[in-house]
Amino acid sequence: MNSDLLGELRRALEKMDEAGEFDGRFVVLFGANHPGDFAIRFLRERGASVRSVIDSNALNAGKALEGVAIGLPESVMLPFRDDALVLICSRHYAEMRGQLERMGYGPRHVRKLLDMGPQKADGGGAGAEAFEKAAARAAEGFSVYAALKAKYGEGARILITPVRSIGDAYAACA
Repeated sequence: MNSDLLGELRRALEKMDEAGEFDGRFVVLFGANHPGDFAIRFLRERGASVRSVIDSNALNAGKALEGVAIGLPESVMLPFRDDALVLICSRHYAEMRGQLERMGYGPRHVRKLLDMGPQKADGGGAGAEAFEKAAARAAEGFSVYAALKAKYGEGARILITPVRSIGDAYAACA
């Protein structure tokens, strides 16, 4: 995660802290990821605590992020808790919010901490510079693909995922 995004995340958390949004709330992070561990440490430094991390990947259930237990969304968020405040920092925000909405949680309970869309996460945008960056990354990716084909032969099966995340590769293989 780049320093610009970490700065944006820090500012979002500071703003919420200054507004007292964590006071008396059951604070939960949705997503066992790098922004999540940053948020846990940030909140700890300010005397707020994250009570749980939720993640839809069952392989993460029972583990911990920065010492905070990870559970499946249904096991942590049901039965409904009106004092819940779920913080989301993921490129899958819409899906995560939808999952929480199906459990009865609304705008009062769910906060998007950071725009982690593919353009933001990759440092891109919509202009010519972003296009050039994307073209360079595509060319780099193709050269890696060509080298793998040369090494393992035309019959090799090569899996290409849209991001570097292990979770996406796991999901694609499943």
